[in-house]
Amino acid sequence: MGNVSAIIFVNEDISQGIATIDSIRTFNDIDDLSVIVVDNTDGGKLFQWAQEQLDITYIYMDEGPQTFSEIFNGVMSEVKIDSDVLLIDEGMTIVPQCLSTMKAILDSESDIGAVGGVSNGFCGCQNRAELASYSNAINMALSMEALRKRKRTLNLDSAAILWKRETIRALGKMDEDIGDRRTSMLDYCIRATLTDWKLMICPECLWWDVQKGCRAERETLQIQKLEKKWKMHYFNWLPNYCLIDLIDREDWENFNVLEVGCDCGATLLEIKNIFPNVNTYGSELNPNAAKVAMHVTTIQINNIEEQTLNFEQTKFDYIIFGDVLEHLRDPQAVIEFCRKILKEDGCIIACIPNIMHISVMKELLNGRFEYTETGLLDKTHVHFFTYFEIEKMFQQAGYEMEVVSSKGISLSANDEILMEALLDLSTETQRFMYETFQYIVRARKDKF
Repeated sequence: MGNVSAIIFVNEDISQGIATIDSIRTFNDIDDLSVIVVDNTDGGKLFQWAQEQLDITYIYMDEGPQTFSEIFNGVMSEVKIDSDVLLIDEGMTIVPQCLSTMKAILDSESDIGAVGGVSNGFCGCQNRAELASYSNAINMALSMEALRKRKRTLNLDSAAILWKRETIRALGKMDEDIGDRRTSMLDYCIRATLTDWKLMICPECLWWDVQKGCRAERETLQIQKLEKKWKMHYFNWLPNYCLIDLIDREDWENFNVLEVGCDCGATLLEIKNIFPNVNTYGSELNPNAAKVAMHVTTIQINNIEEQTLNFEQTKFDYIIFGDVLEHLRDPQAVIEFCRKILKEDGCIIACIPNIMHISVMKELLNGRFEYTETGLLDKTHVHFFTYFEIEKMFQQAGYEMEVVSSKGISLSANDEILMEALLDLSTETQRFMYETFQYIVRARKDKF
């Protein structure tokens, strides 16, 4: 096999698989690249076409349709690959400079385990929705300066990832009890982080997805399997940009950030990407989540309500609570304690669910208040907040609310009618109090 082995998975649409192969033939800029096509279609639909191709290795999964983890494990054991491995899903097409840039970043540091790019078909921080067409992506790539920028992440989109050979050797097989592509790859990425391999996103590495639209919206992530495997009530690998956006600093500044309930550390990691000189710290109650977070930040396993947090007398410019205050028995006492560890002009940044959202009001009017696994009525919530309660809590604890923004969800025509009726009944409420699903708050420590 070559210095890089590109493994292309074809599951349903052979035309999309062929489009991926053609793009590699056109724009590959790695000297030693071998192409392996894995045919997981019913009946081996690619077989006839593959017999006429002289530059690919063809593998037919003749045991019938299998899960992604089973296919990956089977291919890796059958082919005995001794090279870096580029995993590509059908329909993902490359543009100029993509592969050589990914390879250069992978080789730039010994502890970089995998590299991903950006695409119109990816979601979150790997999404480039502005890519309008394949030709647009090609032209954009040709006009880019090759800076080889990268940022660290906890997860890479499974549709196109370049893995270092040593990382795959160290991690071994994928967990076949998980099965599907997105969930298996997220599990593999977490295993990589736990063994001190860094995962990188390169914004210069463009991929065009011929399927269009976010792949994550078409593929269900079986997060419950990961929560069970890793023994976490929540399994959060995505940064919360609503919180990050309220950090009012220049990207070159040095300051201290503490996140309470940091989970696996995704938000703190992204803060470090944006503000390279920041010092990040995390407090996490779940020891299994903390085991992941300790690889990306300074962490303490701690119950914030015990008020024993101590990072060697470090004072913080920002303390972040991302969906945490509603889980506390006495959230006001906690933010009062935070005054002691905040700098004089320090801030709390928090996102807090709104119990007054119209969806909850509608259920109350019908006599129902049913707890759920997640959301506004999450069964682990022990405190419920309206706008006025949030305002009162921060004021009584010694803070001035500087910024309050809202996150909402789409509402039905019946919701709009109900809101108008409720507004007619009250002289103190406003429309946003029913529309807001979650409040995003920045509150600055008072100087009294």
